[in-house]
Amino acid sequence: MIHSLYFAGLLITAYLLGSIPFGFLIARSHGIDIRKHGSGNIGATNTFRVLGKKWGLLVFILDAAKGCFAVLLAQWFLGHHVSDILKIVIGICAIAGHTFPLWLSFRGGKGVATTLGVFLNIIPVPTLIAVLIWFIVFLLTRIISVASILTVLLYPILIFCFSSGSPGFSYRLLASIALAGFICFTHRENVRRLLRGEEKKLF
Repeated sequence: MIHSLYFAGLLITAYLLGSIPFGFLIARSHGIDIRKHGSGNIGATNTFRVLGKKWGLLVFILDAAKGCFAVLLAQWFLGHHVSDILKIVIGICAIAGHTFPLWLSFRGGKGVATTLGVFLNIIPVPTLIAVLIWFIVFLLTRIISVASILTVLLYPILIFCFSSGSPGFSYRLLASIALAGFICFTHRENVRRLLRGEEKKLF
């Protein structure tokens, strides 16, 4: 049985880890407040637009690493056989930290990269297929929001196809559906721009 205070400490740690604003910090190192440029978002896409491909890719990797490392923390402290539901809960705290960071008045990124890091650790096969789908859609449209939204909407289907019947399947499926809704919510402005035909291509 996990002591409630011990588990609460892990949840807080995961949130704080997720709340490290890499896009904001890297832009600051260049003398730029990224919140005042481009879309105003601190995530990888806006970093790509404001600082260039190299820095945008770095922010994406670091933001994904936050989610992956949060789940690794659960495995290290709770044992390698920790249940999926506990790993998912801890991962969600990291995603919440990225999207609502305490340090930036709870205005963070959209959560795609951090969500990728969380599920890459928990369910690697459907997650890697989702990454492939993302790249294909992005190459066809050159619009990151379209690739992200379509991928998260397809993700529960991938989990059903590749994880059905396995231990923790129901938790994985429910979490993927909930997070798909959450990612769509964080992209609500992008959806409005898409409907108006105003969403910009990355290049």
